[in-house]
Amino acid sequence: NLGYSQALIAVEKEFSAPGVMGNISELISTSPDKVNIMELGLKEHFNSLVVKNRETAERVLEFLRKKGLWDLRIIILEELEDSDARELEGAQPLSSFMNLNPEVEKLRALLKDVYLVTDFRKAQELSQRYSECKFVCSDNIRIERGKITLGFDPEKDLGYLDREGKIARAEEELKQLQNQVNLLEKEREEIKIQLQDVSRKRESDEEKLRDIGLEIASLSKTLESQNETKNTLTADLQVVEVDLEEVLREREKLEERRTGLKAEIESMEAELSEVESSIKSGEQEVEKTRDTRHKLSLSQRELLTKLEALDESKNKFQRWLDSLAVERENLLRTLEKRKMEYQEDGKRKGSLLQEIEVMEEEIAQLREKILTEEQTLEDKKQTYQQMRADFEKAEDKLMEIRNRHSEKKDELHSLELRVSDQEHIISSIRERIYQRYGVSEIPEEGISSEEEGQLKQEVEELKLKLEKMGEVNLVAIEEHKRLQERLSFLESQQKDLTEAKDSLLSAIRKINRTTREMFSQTFQDIRTAFKEIFPRLFGGGDSDLILEEGDCLEAGIEILARPPGKKLQSVSLLSGGEKALTALSLLFAIFKVKPSPFCILDEVDAPLDESNIDRFRKLLEEFAADSQFLVITHNKRTISTADVIYGITMENTGVSKIVSVKFQKEEVKS
Repeated sequence: NLGYSQALIAVEKEFSAPGVMGNISELISTSPDKVNIMELGLKEHFNSLVVKNRETAERVLEFLRKKGLWDLRIIILEELEDSDARELEGAQPLSSFMNLNPEVEKLRALLKDVYLVTDFRKAQELSQRYSECKFVCSDNIRIERGKITLGFDPEKDLGYLDREGKIARAEEELKQLQNQVNLLEKEREEIKIQLQDVSRKRESDEEKLRDIGLEIASLSKTLESQNETKNTLTADLQVVEVDLEEVLREREKLEERRTGLKAEIESMEAELSEVESSIKSGEQEVEKTRDTRHKLSLSQRELLTKLEALDESKNKFQRWLDSLAVERENLLRTLEKRKMEYQEDGKRKGSLLQEIEVMEEEIAQLREKILTEEQTLEDKKQTYQQMRADFEKAEDKLMEIRNRHSEKKDELHSLELRVSDQEHIISSIRERIYQRYGVSEIPEEGISSEEEGQLKQEVEELKLKLEKMGEVNLVAIEEHKRLQERLSFLESQQKDLTEAKDSLLSAIRKINRTTREMFSQTFQDIRTAFKEIFPRLFGGGDSDLILEEGDCLEAGIEILARPPGKKLQSVSLLSGGEKALTALSLLFAIFKVKPSPFCILDEVDAPLDESNIDRFRKLLEEFAADSQFLVITHNKRTISTADVIYGITMENTGVSKIVSVKFQKEEVKS
C-alpha cells in the first residue's frame, strides 16, 4: 500500500467528487536535492487527503464511516490561511522550495513555520530562540520544541516524493547489475571451459604417462628376459667348452693307446716274419716248432682279433669324434649366434636405456608440467570460488534489487492506476463543469480577489439552484439493482456460513460433552479396578488415580501407590519391582474395564521376586479367560502357567530353531 492508510487508498480508488484534489504527495513537488528535506518537513501530512471545501470533507467522512475505515487526515484547502513566512537569520523558509499548481497554492501554509538550516548546531540555536518554529537540517534531521526527528533513509525507504525518479534510478541500477551479472556469467562459462580443457589435457597427459610407464615396464621385462637368455647361453657355452676339453683329452689318450697298439703289432709281425724265416731255413725243425707255430698262430689270431676289435673301437671312436666335432661346430655356431644376439641385445639395451632416459626426462617434464597445470588449476579454482562467491553476492544483491524493483513496479503500477483515476476524475470534473457551467477550458492563470468573490457568489447561487433541482444519476437504478443483488448474495452467503458455523460449534460441543462423559465414566471404572487389583498384586496396600485440575481431556493423571508398610507416594518414587507391579495393576485394571483380545508382555516379571510372580501368575490365569497373552519370559514359574511354549534354540552356530510344546491339562478325577 506504499505506506498510505487503507482509508486514503479507499477514497482514491472508490470515491470521486468534484472537491477532492487528491493525495498531498501528488500535489507537491520539489527539486531532487530537496526531496528528503521536503519529506521530513511534511512528514505528518503525507497520509492526508486534500479537499477543496468542508462540504467535500463531510462527504468523504460519510463515505469512510460506511466503509468502517479511519486513520485519515483531511486538509480543507479553502480554510488554509495565506500568510508569508517571516524572515529568520541563517534560515530559509522550506515553503519556498515547494512547486505547486496555482489551484493548490495555499498548501504552502503547511510549511509556514518550517525552515531549512545548514547544520544541526544552528538548528538547535534557532529552535531555542523560536520555539514555535520547526527547523530541518540539510543532513536530514528535524528539530522542534521538545522533539528531534530523523528523516527517511534514501537508500532503504522509497519515500513519498519523487517516487518515479527513484524508481527510474533503481531500474537503471538494476540494469547495470544485470549487465554485471551477465558479464560474470560469461566469465564463469569461460572459466568452466578452461577448467574442462585443463582437465582433458591433464587426462591426456596422464594417459600418455601411463602408456610410457607400461612401455618402460615392457622394455624392462624384455631386458630381463634377454639377460636371462644371455646367462643361460653363457652357462651352456661353459658346459660345452668343458665337455670339449674332456673329449680332446680322451682323444689324446686314445691316440696314445693306438700308437702303442701299432708298435705292438709291428713287433708281433717282426716276430712272425722271424718265425717264418726260421721255418723256411729249417724244415727239420718243423716238427719241433709246429707246436710253437701253432701257438704263434693262435697268438696271431688272438692279436688279429684284438686288432680288429681295436680297429672297430677306433672306427667307433672316430665316429664319436666326428659327431663331437659336428656338435662342437653346431655349438660354436650357436655360441657365435648367441654372441651376435648378445651384442645386438647390448646395442638394443643401450638404445633402450637412452630411450628410458629420454622418457624419464619427458616424464619429469610432464610431472613438472602437471604440477604447473595443477597449480594453475588450483589458482583458477580459487579464482573461480572467489568469483562464485562474488557472483552469489551479486545474485543476492540482484535478488534484493529485483525484489525492490518488483515492489517499485507494483508501486509504479499503483501510481499509474492512481494517475489514471485522477485523470478520469479530472476529465469527469471538466465534463461536469462544461455541462453545468458551459465552461470548456479552465484558465490556469490566477484571478483577482474581486473576481474570486464574484465567482464564489455565483457558485453559491448555482449550488442553491442545484440543491433545489436535485442531483440526477442516470445509472442509479441499475447500480442499485446490481448492489442489491450483490447484497442479497452476500447476505445468503453470510447466513449459510453462520449456520454452518453454528452447526459445527454445536457438533463440537456435543462431541466434547460426550467425550468428557465417556472419559469420566471410564476413568472412574479404571480407578475402581486399579484400587481393587493393586492390593492383590502387592498382597496389601492401596493405590489411587488422581485427575489433575482443568479440562479432563487435556489434564494429566497422577498415579499414587502405597505398598504394604510404606506411605502413600507418587509412582516415580517407587523401586523398579514396585513400579513394574504398579504398571501391571494399571494394565489389568484397563483390561478389566475394556478387555483386549490380544496382549504381549515382554519380560514384565524380570524385576519380581517369587511371591510376586505367584500373584502375577494367578492374575494372568484369571484374565486369560477373556484375553490371549503372549508372554516373553525366562522365569520357570511363569512358563509353567502357559498352554503352549515356544523356545528358540541354536543347535548349529548361526542357525536358530523354534521348538514348541503344547500342554494338555487333565482334570483330576476324585
